[in-house]
Amino acid sequence: MTIQPPPRIAHALSYRKHAIEEAISTAVDLSFKAAEVGTQSSPEEPDFIAYFYLDGLQRLETSLNQLMEGHQVKVTLSGIFCHQTPKVLPERSGQPKSRSCELGDLLLATLYTPKTKDYPSSHKPSPIPSEQGGPLSRAIDTFLGRDSKMELVSEAPLPQTPIHGSAIGSAVLLQSKMYAPTPDSGDPQWQLYAVSDSFHYKSPKSLAPQKRYLQDASAALWYWSLLRGNENYRYDSDMRWSTKAFHARSASRRTDQKVEVSFSNLLWNLFAGVYGEPFFRSDSLVNGDLGWSKIVNDLIGVTAEQALNRKNANIVRTHPNALRGSEALRAINGRSYTEPSFLVRASLGDALAHFGGELENLGRKLEIKSADSLQTAFVAPESELGKGGGDGEPPRLGRIGNEDDDSKGDGMSFIIANWQEL
Repeated sequence: MTIQPPPRIAHALSYRKHAIEEAISTAVDLSFKAAEVGTQSSPEEPDFIAYFYLDGLQRLETSLNQLMEGHQVKVTLSGIFCHQTPKVLPERSGQPKSRSCELGDLLLATLYTPKTKDYPSSHKPSPIPSEQGGPLSRAIDTFLGRDSKMELVSEAPLPQTPIHGSAIGSAVLLQSKMYAPTPDSGDPQWQLYAVSDSFHYKSPKSLAPQKRYLQDASAALWYWSLLRGNENYRYDSDMRWSTKAFHARSASRRTDQKVEVSFSNLLWNLFAGVYGEPFFRSDSLVNGDLGWSKIVNDLIGVTAEQALNRKNANIVRTHPNALRGSEALRAINGRSYTEPSFLVRASLGDALAHFGGELENLGRKLEIKSADSLQTAFVAPESELGKGGGDGEPPRLGRIGNEDDDSKGDGMSFIIANWQEL
């Protein structure tokens, strides 16, 4: 069962559904087109994700808040962009794969801040007529093995470690691909998203070689297919980007059916509490709980800690001294640094306060670091000027070094949408 938004937020999301989806589609389209112009050769997945983070999020946050003005609702999009992602070894029934793969490219989470403190954040019914309980929602329930009470039926027993307290939000994990994903039993990435019931971290070092379980993550694992329209029109610059979200675990259950929606529809349904899996505060997890909530806390925690501890973590937003455009691209390209930069989108203090414990403390520290870093303007590394810097094109993005090096992987890029009742 997913977590439901408070009534006022639920009503606003339902009333503005089509406009919200259009705002999401526009943010993706314009930021992806900027990636095509801004990179020195044909952009790849990391380039599009970076431009969506740098350009698309600001557009989307502005548009969403304009739509929410008459509803006494506000949304803040915060998060961290980093260059490399965790590597894992997928497992099924205790049998590990011999090859590792990325855990994902982007974690998307949604939180709700009700005006009244006594609002129970978990499992409260809300008036969202669109999609919920509709054919697509019922299809996901059927494919995922949910019974009539909307509970997941696990493929294998979970560790006997009950979770206490209420869920604080819902999240999905995205793996981006430049093509429409197809079943491939030899691909560890497909195995992870389609059939695996657990995995071991191979990186980062702070998490390796710990084991995590995926039985309660089935509805959270999605591919983000970065296609413009379809395969035949991939390079038609006049066509609008219309990316799709694909649920591999559903396709693996029934080969004749699959769950595929537009990315904008996936994101609206995440906001509205229809898609995604709920997660709990770290201090609500008892020892030994190694499921979805632990994974979400892992990824946000290790990424926030890395951003706090690294000298080349930079702030992006609307402040005059925040990074913009090619300056931010130079920072995350990182050729003049020993390690690529992390980009921190402000307001993490408010978002991470929901998580409690160490994550709440990290959020406060990141807010202080953000404020301190914005006292002086960013100066691009001297060695970078003339290499796609200055008046020329910004440097090409993409991962640096050997992508098969399992010792790499600093954290997971994530975006948190914090919906607040005013």
